[in-house]
Amino acid sequence: MAAASEKNQIARESISTDSASLSSLQAEMMKKLGQQSVDSSINKKIISLLSALQNDLGKIQNTVNAVDFFLETRKNFRSSHYENGVKTYMVQLDSFQLQKKTRDRIYQLLDEAVKMEAFKKYGMGAFLNREFTGSLPPHLAA
Repeated sequence: MAAASEKNQIARESISTDSASLSSLQAEMMKKLGQQSVDSSINKKIISLLSALQNDLGKIQNTVNAVDFFLETRKNFRSSHYENGVKTYMVQLDSFQLQKKTRDRIYQLLDEAVKMEAFKKYGMGAFLNREFTGSLPPHLAA
């Protein structure tokens, strides 16, 4: 029961930090869209991805709430009750924690994508930054 409580608390903390990261990324995307520094189709794709990630966090939050419910009664941790009810939720919490590195990498990549400027505007034209094109060909460098 103590181990379940500890896993539940760790998952709750992870959900909180992940949710804050996703909210920050979503706010940054909305800010960039308002400044017209990001293409609307790119914005839609990133916002839909952020929404899907937030929905996944909502599902694991429901799992945490279910474990909280089971933690209210010691009887739920007897072998027959544990196998029928609590065990599936504990497996989900374990899986959530095992995927932490993957989630962190996804959030890092999203953060880089949100902060990146894909093009610069000059008058009516838009030109890609050098990081996307590499060095310019000799006839364009002059």
